Amino acid sequence: MKTKGIIKQIFQEHFNRFWEAKKEKFPEKMREHLLSEVLKMLHCGDVTLGFVAYICMQCFEKIKVGFSCKSRFCNKCGKKYISGRIYREADDAHTAKAF
Repeated sequence: MKTKGIIKQIFQEHFNRFWEAKKEKFPEKMREHLLSEVLKMLHCGDVTLGFVAYICMQCFEKIKVGFSCKSRFCNKCGKKYISGRIYREADDAHTAKAF
């Protein structure tokens, strides 16, 4: 079984306490969105929220792969988002970028 990433584990252990103590420091309009993104990240890949099942046709072993959260905040999904964006932009020679 796959182990959780260290960042996800830190969030699971400490986020609720942090949020209750510090949520007032974030602008009110952003609080719902921030909480939503963190919760998405925490449930990313959870098979209880949906999955795709793969079956080996030789040994009939079943493997469940949980759906991703697709949040840019998530380490796994955010990396895929950025990597895909860089790849797409590298193909476009006429894109202007401001840094």
